[in-house]
Amino acid sequence: MSIELFMFLLYNNCKTEGVFEIMNEKLCSIISKYVNGSAEDISLDANLRGDLGLTSLELVDMAVAIEDEFNIRVDDLTIVNTKTVGDILALIKSK
Repeated sequence: MSIELFMFLLYNNCKTEGVFEIMNEKLCSIISKYVNGSAEDISLDANLRGDLGLTSLELVDMAVAIEDEFNIRVDDLTIVNTKTVGDILALIKSK
């Protein structure tokens, strides 16, 4: 979802839960490219390193994909220190 669509939905009083669900789907789609499994199998409480087996290098690479998808800036150190998929989603929401 582009930032323009997100802003349109947000400012036109659409349910923010629906917007965040779309953001979660997009995030899980990005993550699924780095792990063995589908986006539907990735939960918000999945540990990035323990459950999904992501390395620091993969997380930094994934940060670039997140920046491109959500039109935000993600600091490499911040993404490397995140613990769960939900933490990354919260980071995206905060931007």
